[in-house]
Amino acid sequence: QLPKRIAAIALIAGHRAADQIFSPPSLPMPVMQFSGTKDIYAPYNGGKPSSGTWFFKAKFETEFVPVPEVIDSWVAFNKCPSKPAEVKRMNHAVKTRYGPCRDGAEVVLWTLEEGGHTWPGGKVFPSEVKAKVGNINKDINASEIMWDFFRKFKRD
Repeated sequence: QLPKRIAAIALIAGHRAADQIFSPPSLPMPVMQFSGTKDIYAPYNGGKPSSGTWFFKAKFETEFVPVPEVIDSWVAFNKCPSKPAEVKRMNHAVKTRYGPCRDGAEVVLWTLEEGGHTWPGGKVFPSEVKAKVGNINKDINASEIMWDFFRKFKRD
């Protein structure tokens, strides 16, 4: 909704297609996505969160689009080449980068094999253990990776 003020976005353990909730931005939007293949709250392969999650206790209902379809929507929106420019494995983390895209944008997916609804490189708190958020990928540090990504883009 603020493409002239927000230069890039990054999402962790949640995903939405370019036009899923709101109209797509009026400008290309660099996107970085981190998704765990074992996330029961925002399922990698799409669908509803697991019935044992707090989503259902809070009566929050949503249906997730599979992560590959979400990435495809941002690749198409940003007019990126459909074939990745880079695929890089770091143990259980796989980076797939699309670009160069329209106006220098990029789309980057970090697939976290066996990863849960967690912050890559982060810590697990007792409340999260109780909520069964799943495994934290320690092969990468999402905070550092996101900062490096954000620094590449700016709006006038």
